[in-house]
Amino acid sequence: MAGTFRPAQAVTAIEEGTRLDGWHVVATPGHAPGHLCLCHAQQRILISGDHVLEAISPNIAWMENGDPLGAYLDSLDKVAGLDVVRVVPSHGDEFTGLAGRCRHLAEHHRQRCAAVLEAIGAGDTTAQQMVERLWQRALSPFQHRFALFEVMAHLAYLERKGEVACERGGPVEHWSLTGGTSRAPDAY
Repeated sequence: MAGTFRPAQAVTAIEEGTRLDGWHVVATPGHAPGHLCLCHAQQRILISGDHVLEAISPNIAWMENGDPLGAYLDSLDKVAGLDVVRVVPSHGDEFTGLAGRCRHLAEHHRQRCAAVLEAIGAGDTTAQQMVERLWQRALSPFQHRFALFEVMAHLAYLERKGEVACERGGPVEHWSLTGGTSRAPDAY
């Protein structure tokens, strides 16, 4: 694959608030740390990239020393309030109903957090064991990686919220419920 790509000759970083011919840049980390959306207030259009997709939930993958799910949920809140009538995603057709779709995606992750908590159960559990409990079917290596990193992203979020604890130090991390929390993530 490396032979199909050429390095960019010049790169200019674009930051939130930058304006480009009527479009303003909205930072939406979560799917990727540097993910951006473009909003045209006058035309009421949001180019959402991979941040908000109509038919599927964007992959929110674990990143070491971060909370990509927390960042994603904050980014969903940010774009849900934009006054747009058309959303142009990177996958699929354009759609309407941005605020409702954002609520649906946040609810999906609330349910996934609850499922991860249930998959941990009462004892210590590895992320791999959670994947096996949550996806009770054979996954291709490609899909398995997505599933594992999704579980790990949810664990990082739940750890930050105080719902789970991780025993680190060996070759495998073991997760357990903290016992002192509500066992249900707060509303997004």
